[in-house]
Amino acid sequence: MIIREKQHPLELGGQRGTLDRITWTFPHQEAVIKPGELHGDLDTGRAGAGHVIQVGDSYRMYYWATGSDGYHHICLAETSVDQPNGWKSYLG
Repeated sequence: MIIREKQHPLELGGQRGTLDRITWTFPHQEAVIKPGELHGDLDTGRAGAGHVIQVGDSYRMYYWATGSDGYHHICLAETSVDQPNGWKSYLG
């Protein structure tokens, strides 16, 4: 679930203004990305430590993963801003 907060006060270097802010909340214990759900063998062992950035009208999540081969990987998932919980593997 995402809660959007608009017009958050900001002061930086003596300048005052506002900043739009998004607060991400997780109301349940279920994983956002389950191991093996998006990248098959690349993230079947573990998936976690996601970092989300907005790129245009979508969100991209970079996260670490451990594959079935035991090697560690950096994976990428993407979703639209309008459907923030609809993560799909990003293949470029």
